[in-house]
Amino acid sequence: MKSEELKGKRLAVFGANNVVDEVTAYARRHGIVLVSVGNVPEAQMHQVSDEQYYMDCTDEAAMLRFFKEKHIDGLLSCSGEMGINLQFLRCNEDIRYRQRCDEFVPDLSIIDLMMYCSRDEIHDMLDRYHFL
Repeated sequence: MKSEELKGKRLAVFGANNVVDEVTAYARRHGIVLVSVGNVPEAQMHQVSDEQYYMDCTDEAAMLRFFKEKHIDGLLSCSGEMGINLQFLRCNEDIRYRQRCDEFVPDLSIIDLMMYCSRDEIHDMLDRYHFL
């Protein structure tokens, strides 16, 4: 992945306290804006991120609003994984599916798709994406 394709992307990070140095180095090298999210102000990621937000990450409705309002491009959620290889996906078309809310919220996680779509529908949608 080329740095110019990542420059300015906004990556929300949950956890990652065991890999702060690696995540931070990767983000700085590629021009990614780190946005730490969590409810522990002393968390290491909050100390080095570009933006810090103290909120309950388990509140789905609040997180959906947050991702939309803050224009988040990606999410890294980890608690000690090593050898992280970040990649961003792009889809050149508008993919919609039935969700639990009144207004469609784009760019949610694969888990959201798995809750509402069949295996065949998911495979069809995934085939429309490519790595940057």
